[in-house]
Amino acid sequence: MTVDTEPTIQDITKSLQRQLQTIEGLRAYAVEPDQPNLPCAYPRLVDWTYNETFATYTTTWHFDVWILVSVGSQFGRAQNEINEYLSPVSLRSIKQAVECDPELNARAVGGGTYGRLDLGGVAALGASIRIEVLT
Repeated sequence: MTVDTEPTIQDITKSLQRQLQTIEGLRAYAVEPDQPNLPCAYPRLVDWTYNETFATYTTTWHFDVWILVSVGSQFGRAQNEINEYLSPVSLRSIKQAVECDPELNARAVGGGTYGRLDLGGVAALGASIRIEVLT
């Protein structure tokens, strides 16, 4: 993405998907999947601000990247697995994967929801990481 052309929301979510795919064993989607194959992650648009400054960037986008892992019969194992994705530094760090692409111009700014959920009839442990993208 370049500063002189504004990317679409789909461009941004596809870029996030591409970065998430760099994490070994994680299935990445550009949109929320109807039938997720766990473990998986996908971005969900939260909010945006147009023309935040008159400097370099014209829009600030906030996405929650949702991470889902299988609960199965061992909730403790699921917590350990999801915590690797939430960690700021690990081989499976969402933060590191998203922030290493200078063209995406994104940074992880925090976390949000953490707990059991159901997506497409699949029981999972889920968590979200707030991602800020400047375009």
